[in-house]
Amino acid sequence: MKKKVNLKLEQKKFEEYANKKLKSLQKKLLLEHHFLKPIRYDPTIEATANYTLDYPYRDIRIKYGDGMRDAWVNGDRASVDQYLTHEICHVLTDGLMKKALERNTSEEEIRDQLEQTNEHLTKLVLTYVK
Repeated sequence: MKKKVNLKLEQKKFEEYANKKLKSLQKKLLLEHHFLKPIRYDPTIEATANYTLDYPYRDIRIKYGDGMRDAWVNGDRASVDQYLTHEICHVLTDGLMKKALERNTSEEEIRDQLEQTNEHLTKLVLTYVK
């Protein structure tokens, strides 16, 4: 029989963990000139998480959905760390995305390349930034 989980309590624990992890990554990735806002749950997110980088203020906003929350509740810290790292790595590639959208390339091609680049950066960070 599965143990009953208090989702509100787990979300609070997760957000405390995630905010510390993101703050650490922000410093290690030399992104301290950005303002990292506290991570927030958004039940409408179909992906595991998403980010927004607000210009010109450089606010980093990361929201997470059920997929990340479920990984946390199930004790899958490796996946949680990968998801968090992936989202903050988007800040490194966001300028490229904005410029690329100004060119004669389809948005689908640009987004595909951006995700490939960001996933590569995620693996590098997970390997070298502990």
